[in-house]
Amino acid sequence: MAGMETPGPSFDELASRHYRAAYRTARAIVRSHIDAEDAVQDALVQAYVRLSSFRGDSTFGTWLIAITRNRAIDRLRYRRRHARTFSEGPDLARRFVSREQSPEDAVLDRERRRHLAQCIEALPARLRDALRLATSGQHNYEEMGTILGAPTGTIKSRVWEARRLVARRMRSRNGQRLCLDTYEGPRK
Repeated sequence: MAGMETPGPSFDELASRHYRAAYRTARAIVRSHIDAEDAVQDALVQAYVRLSSFRGDSTFGTWLIAITRNRAIDRLRYRRRHARTFSEGPDLARRFVSREQSPEDAVLDRERRRHLAQCIEALPARLRDALRLATSGQHNYEEMGTILGAPTGTIKSRVWEARRLVARRMRSRNGQRLCLDTYEGPRK
């Protein structure tokens, strides 16, 4: 029948398709499996309730990631307001520390990861968020701009600045250079 549109995927299908990326985004922010799961569930509920406000300026996945990011940040703020402390998970830190180390360097590696996590956590939120999205490898710069509400060029400069600051702080502590400048960026 001409003129009839084929219905798109259901909300459940879209949610299932984008759940893992939303979870990874939340986990990178809150660094806790339970809080990440909760942030994603909150985001899915909000997306479902506000589905009629989805304008289609971006993909559903990008829209869901933006909502998830905001829910995860809300959880992080709540945790900080209530004086709970936590540390950066090792996943992000491992991306910057060489895996080609001798067993004798295991203790130093653990110390470098801890220092790297502290350097990343000390970044201003706008730089830290851009760096986390870039290192997740899940989004191109345009999608990151949509998620963070900034132009693509601004996102690129934030990621560059975050890497520069982290590398400088790491060098100032132990006099060695990490491989932050060789990172090729997220998938296109």
